[in-house]
Amino acid sequence: MQRSDEREAETTTGSDKSLTGSDQNLDFDVESDIGSDIETDFGSEVTSKTSKDNRRLPTIRSLVFVIVASAIGFLGGGSVPIIGTIGQFLGLFISSFLIGAIGSRGRYAESAIGGGLVTGTLLLLGTLTSVFTPFAVEFLADYGIAIAGAGVGLGSIIAVIGHYFGRDLRSGLTKDI
Repeated sequence: MQRSDEREAETTTGSDKSLTGSDQNLDFDVESDIGSDIETDFGSEVTSKTSKDNRRLPTIRSLVFVIVASAIGFLGGGSVPIIGTIGQFLGLFISSFLIGAIGSRGRYAESAIGGGLVTGTLLLLGTLTSVFTPFAVEFLADYGIAIAGAGVGLGSIIAVIGHYFGRDLRSGLTKDI
């Protein structure tokens, strides 16, 4: 039985004798242009150069920073005694706003991921550690995924809106009139 590459070589050369691997001069081109436009440096940001604009992928460092800032804003806003839950989302909005206003680049993806992750996690933990723990455990067993989903969705939207307004303020302040 012949290997498929031997059969192909035989049909292209037109010879009748079987060629073995030692008889063939196999030349494989191992270079590929896949990923050649992505610059990966562990110390710098991962960038993807496109023809239209310079898009970049989120880095771990910026993602962790946004998650920590979102958690601080969410917990800080929730510590205001009178406004409670609304304060948590207001704190998330303010932290994302500040990240957008201070940062030199737009971090919309990081804000959406960080805001959603923090909000979903802390809403679940807040429900679990409520005063009515036996009821809360049963409630989470029934509606935990819906609570987490609503928290992730709402947190992501609020964080992106806050980041957008921060970027808009930065653009307005740094623009020449």
